[in-house]
Amino acid sequence: MIFDDPKMQALLLKYQDLPDNLVPYSIFLGRSSRTAEERLYLENLISKAPKSKRSDWISRILSEKYGQHLGAWFELMLYGWLIEIGKVEVEPKIKGGHPDFALSVEGKTVIIEARACIKDGANPHFFDPKGNIINSIPSEAKLIDWAKSFGSVAVAWMDSEVIKGNLREKANQHEGIKEGNNPYVVALLLESIFLSKQQIIDAWFGKEQLVLDENCDNIVGARFDKSGLCLEAPSKNCVSGILIFEPRRNNVGRCVFDVCYIQNPFAKIPLDPELFPADSRFVIQKKEDSCYHMCWQENNHPAKSN
Repeated sequence: MIFDDPKMQALLLKYQDLPDNLVPYSIFLGRSSRTAEERLYLENLISKAPKSKRSDWISRILSEKYGQHLGAWFELMLYGWLIEIGKVEVEPKIKGGHPDFALSVEGKTVIIEARACIKDGANPHFFDPKGNIINSIPSEAKLIDWAKSFGSVAVAWMDSEVIKGNLREKANQHEGIKEGNNPYVVALLLESIFLSKQQIIDAWFGKEQLVLDENCDNIVGARFDKSGLCLEAPSKNCVSGILIFEPRRNNVGRCVFDVCYIQNPFAKIPLDPELFPADSRFVIQKKEDSCYHMCWQENNHPAKSN
């Protein structure tokens, strides 16, 4: 359906003389032997998708514009992840709105809005000098040495303020739906190897501040400053939690996700963090007066790799 579409065939002819690192990602996905398993998986998913949504997803996945392509790709991949959890409706009509997904599980209907976080102008796929796809990089402290090993490279970082704009947009959508009793979750794709879940935490809760003892000799605690989106109205209590999807390639070359879930302690409609099969969760550890203590918990039963 997707890769035998006439539009795909026309694009393959258009870019047939260009190497992989100079073509739109939709072309690379459609022709490379390294993405053969992913093409099969996407074709399987689109065959399961509602007929009313197939043409839109196919059209955007085949777009030469990276943002259009990635948004549709993530929605379809997220659909595949969600149908392993419960019953999924795509763009259902609820209280005058059409959210991306409604997931029915354990007697609840969870509203889910999806967003791919990208940086304008960033190279969507990275290759080393031998033409291999780069899926991960060392720590920031070793980035310079890593970059020198490849010669001249362009590096782009996205700070939490840019991600905050993505979060704010999704958090403030569908006012009518959020007035109801359904949990509301924002699902974010971190497409770049230069993005991390820590940036999402910084955007939502604020930047971490270390607390020193009176002699400034030892760290005695940590807290968030007041720059986080969770302190803004109406974002503060309308979002039940945030799902973060970090893509990587498995041993057969197909893109899969490492998934984490961030609980919103201020949510009007709380959601059990265990509802989603995430690899890790940033959750409430304890509450003291009006202060929430948050911590990371690793999952003993990690998310299924789609």
